[in-house]
Amino acid sequence: MQLDLKDRVVCVTGSARRVGRAIALGFAEEGAHLVIHHHASPEEAAGAAEEVRSYGVDALVVSADQSDPAAVERLFCAIRAHYRRLDVMVNSAAGFKHAPLLDVTFGEWQAVLGVNLTGPFLCTQQAARLIIDGGQGGAIINISDNSGLNPWPARPHHSISKAGVIMLTQVAALALAEHNIRVNCVVPRAGAAPGGRT
Repeated sequence: MQLDLKDRVVCVTGSARRVGRAIALGFAEEGAHLVIHHHASPEEAAGAAEEVRSYGVDALVVSADQSDPAAVERLFCAIRAHYRRLDVMVNSAAGFKHAPLLDVTFGEWQAVLGVNLTGPFLCTQQAARLIIDGGQGGAIINISDNSGLNPWPARPHHSISKAGVIMLTQVAALALAEHNIRVNCVVPRAGAAPGGRT
């Protein structure tokens, strides 16, 4: 059964550009109100919000470094203040770095894992709390990619982080089921990742 998205509140990380923006526009087309999250793309985020509003729905633009717990907390405080609730969380934002395994510095490792894995973890925690407070259940959708299923030696830190997103999905699906929160992972061009609830 398809979920009625009219007047639902959806947060999509990294929705100023590329895949995240397309996801946000897809939700807007179905009648959902959007939280347009970005880190350092204010003009593109404003453009995405304008496109979202063209569908007759609301859009809130929030800038936050999702690898920073304090910034993620501020993001969700802004959502709570503006909408009072959250129905769907889409963890889409990610970095895409290239480096041979032996050349990856500790700083580069931390930066990629921070955005690609720590960010979705922090957003999952905060989103789940806000959904639970709403008392209506909801959904969390994580976006991985083929590197999470098949190792890419040229992007080791990216591959490992995206594999972690798949496991985060599996753990969160089990942990949040009792709260009526569905957690799934989408792997573009590779189908759904195993283990998430449907």
